[in-house]
Amino acid sequence: MLVILDKKNGEASEQFMELIGSLPDGRFVVQIRELGGKTLKDYREHYFAMIDVIGSHTGDGRYSTHELFKAHEEVSTTKDFSVDDWLKFIESLKWWAFNNLDLIV
Repeated sequence: MLVILDKKNGEASEQFMELIGSLPDGRFVVQIRELGGKTLKDYREHYFAMIDVIGSHTGDGRYSTHELFKAHEEVSTTKDFSVDDWLKFIESLKWWAFNNLDLIV
């Protein structure tokens, strides 16, 4: 799960506590990253760099790997993705590569 929180005057802490409270009992890893300054182009380039790494590992090319992952995520196109869409897609790609290919990207 990827959740994007905006911090404004301490508001994020309430959103964060609501998120944690909604989870079932268990252990979780929480990763916090600042998202400032990145553009759609930056995230798209980051995604395709990861796709190239995966493709070189599997022997498939960029196009085949990208199409395979899009099919897995049931996404027909990434052309209209927002920054938030790219963030979620990249995070899903990391988990997909790890779970299916034993590859950390």
